Amino acid sequence: MAQKVNLLEIELAHRIDTDAWIQSGAPNTNAWYITHAEGEPSKVEEVSSVGIYTEKGSIALCHGTAKTWYWDSANNRLYIHTSGSNDPANYIVLSYFWEYHTDKQFSGNEEIVFNDHFYFPDIGGSIPDITQKVTSFLLGSYSMDFGGLTITNADGKYDSRLTNYIYEAKKAIFKQGDLGDVYGSYVDFWRGWTGKVALNDNQLEINTEDLRASVE
Repeated sequence: MAQKVNLLEIELAHRIDTDAWIQSGAPNTNAWYITHAEGEPSKVEEVSSVGIYTEKGSIALCHGTAKTWYWDSANNRLYIHTSGSNDPANYIVLSYFWEYHTDKQFSGNEEIVFNDHFYFPDIGGSIPDITQKVTSFLLGSYSMDFGGLTITNADGKYDSRLTNYIYEAKKAIFKQGDLGDVYGSYVDFWRGWTGKVALNDNQLEINTEDLRASVE
């Protein structure tokens, strides 16, 4: 009988305006950069009326247009050009990236790594059931409730992580498949949004929400 494997993917936000930004040299002085430890962001946001930045394909293009970002994969650097063309420390800036979790990990050819992403074996507890409920006409025919998930915190990883990493109200995907399956064979068990989070010495508790229902 095949062994079931569960995957949890969350698009986190990381506050990066407090990092030590470096101004690019001439002629690209409107672009500022940091080493982005999480790798390539999925998006960058200036928390104000500005909102999501536009991704550019080079430092020069980033320098030339405000409210943009550029990912330098060769040097693991994130460049941004703020709305005011100045130091990002003057704003609240978030980078978004996907974090990957699984309920078990293996070695050798069975290691849970998809698309060059290692899945941390820290999903704890039992997997909740999906329930459905009828919603009002304006919200659609039904909403989905996935309950909550837990991530182990025995090593204290999340004690300081929640200071600058935002887990609430973020996109999340829960997949299930068999050990040895290719990524495309994993089934989306649930897609939605994270809700409130709670931390204790042993685990990070993540509630889930269907945002259509949250406005009732």
